[in-house]
Amino acid sequence: MMKRTHFPVLSIIALYALLSSCDTEPDSFVTTGDESFFVPAGTDVIQFQVDSVIFDPSIRGTDKIESSSTWTLTSLSEDESETYLVSVMGSDSGSVATQRYLWDFQTTNETGSQHSALLDGFNYINLVTPFTERTTWNALLNADPNLSINVAGEPLAINKDWTMARVESIEPYTLPDGSTVEAVFVVLTEAENAIELREFKEVYGKGLGLLERSQRFLDTQQAGSTEPWEDKAENGFTVVMKRIF
Repeated sequence: MMKRTHFPVLSIIALYALLSSCDTEPDSFVTTGDESFFVPAGTDVIQFQVDSVIFDPSIRGTDKIESSSTWTLTSLSEDESETYLVSVMGSDSGSVATQRYLWDFQTTNETGSQHSALLDGFNYINLVTPFTERTTWNALLNADPNLSINVAGEPLAINKDWTMARVESIEPYTLPDGSTVEAVFVVLTEAENAIELREFKEVYGKGLGLLERSQRFLDTQQAGSTEPWEDKAENGFTVVMKRIF
């Protein structure tokens, strides 16, 4: 397999992200499920390190197109309307890319308190409050379950066979400075069969918002293979986002 670096491919997969943190002792955590977990917050510039791999079918097999960049969130209004401009800078070249995304964090109240993030036209319900470790919901309520996107020229059924979203755990998250914050670990989907993997996970911190996001949306024709997905995948992408402090 060949590996090559290609930054602009991020425009294909710019659909996701959010992480968490908070200075509270683990044994004193009180799960209130308040809204401070969801929207990015803080006095410093909000940035995410974003690393992605696109699996590109080719006559040689499968090329892995790798990208690394920094996303910077800038609030668009003084009234904290929860809408941000996302600028993307390639970590390797150091040049600011032409991509700019509007990232709108919003709350709907159709059933309880559902928090969604609209980024580049993709809208998923990322969290429902109040929450516990048993909370479940339909992340695709505002999305097209039959949505297909092109990744490296190949169709990928991005929302196919999604499982029920759930709160996996509520536990301390260690920040880069060594302090901890109360965090909720979310699984938006975790569906796998012999030829398809759909995995989407996030971490949100109390008072900080999104801290991490990881996605693996991969297809293969090697139905009998027991190799790791990153080795046998022939189409799709992976993305890992982590908040920089």
